[in-house]
Amino acid sequence: MIPSQHKRIRGLLAPVVTPFKADLSPDRERFIAQCRWLVSQNCGLAPFGTTSEANSMSKDERMWLLDALVTARIDRSRMMPGTGCSSITETVELTAHAVKHGCAGVLMLPPFYYKGVTEEGLYRYFSDVVQRVGEASLRIYLYHIPPVAMVGITPKLVERLLKAYPSAIAGMKDSSGDWNNTKNFLDAFAGEHFDVFVGSETFLLANMRNGGAGTISATANVNPAAIDALYQSAKSQGPNPRPQANSKRQSLKTNPLRQRTLQHQHTADSADRQQSKLENRKSAGAAVASAGAAVASAAAAVASPGAAVASAVSADKDLAAQQAQLNVVREIFSSQKFPSIIAAIKQAIAIYANDAEWARVRPPLVELTSEQSRWLAAQLQAIGFTIEGIKRGNLEVLNPGTQDGSRMSQAKPGLSTKKF
Repeated sequence: MIPSQHKRIRGLLAPVVTPFKADLSPDRERFIAQCRWLVSQNCGLAPFGTTSEANSMSKDERMWLLDALVTARIDRSRMMPGTGCSSITETVELTAHAVKHGCAGVLMLPPFYYKGVTEEGLYRYFSDVVQRVGEASLRIYLYHIPPVAMVGITPKLVERLLKAYPSAIAGMKDSSGDWNNTKNFLDAFAGEHFDVFVGSETFLLANMRNGGAGTISATANVNPAAIDALYQSAKSQGPNPRPQANSKRQSLKTNPLRQRTLQHQHTADSADRQQSKLENRKSAGAAVASAGAAVASAAAAVASPGAAVASAVSADKDLAAQQAQLNVVREIFSSQKFPSIIAAIKQAIAIYANDAEWARVRPPLVELTSEQSRWLAAQLQAIGFTIEGIKRGNLEVLNPGTQDGSRMSQAKPGLSTKKF
């Protein structure tokens, strides 16, 4: 099914890790399996992003893998493939290919080889892409990642592009790692149908409280259920609609992740109070941006103001606790002990799948050493983190009876992240 032109992709998306074979060619079967599992976890797909090692791949490899996902009948309305290249002709070809397949949008890097380029040059680049693709269904999400690309997206550039192409310019991913930068974009384009995704779940709660669209996060590859749970809770400003544990959940007193979470709680609560002061009041009703808005809404719905206040405070603390738990996991994968977060994520899948093929990266990236791998495994074990149900290679996820990737076989093969 080709997604509606008016339906926007939101929530959690994973820049899907790309598995490679021994000859460094993309491993189609493992890639499809990972994507199917992610969709089953209510996680959208942003293949060919930074975590995907996209810029270590050719355009033909990227198009071949996207063709494979479509052939596997994975829901295209959940896809936002990366298409940005330094070459404008390759960007146009990749973008037109994604539009032809009916993807919900494309994630587009600026041309990143030449540094210090002008805003006018960047405007011409994106403008030329829109005009050359020439499709009304085109939805571009600008990719701001200055720590890597060294070429950034500015509010003034977005303003110009939105004025010229209000339908094609749909939003952005901010991977600056600077919340103040994200907040500037949220404030500048509130009500402009410009959706802002944060590049790390560390900022997910703050983003949702300020009218953001969700997160496109590397660690969604290994922890999607818990990240989506916070997104769903923040969207509704109510109790988490998805279970946070199974029958084997440890008690608060003994669960190491919960204990470590408490160390982050005071910081998270302080950040929440600060962000509540900065909220955009125009979108408070829709985004339920602060505990104050939640209290006001609850007070109108229930007879007892005291009960409304207690309920709102409880919900607010639950969101902060969920955010703190996600931060603990993210902190491990982002450790400076690793050569890259990409290698750490792949190594985690290799460990839990007992499948060393997953650890492979393309040069110039390098895999974790044996010592680093042991440290990663120990840290994840120490917080009680698991990826349950994974089998060697994930190959059994390729169930011919699965039509769109949204349901799995009864045995639930593939990755399944324990909720905390």
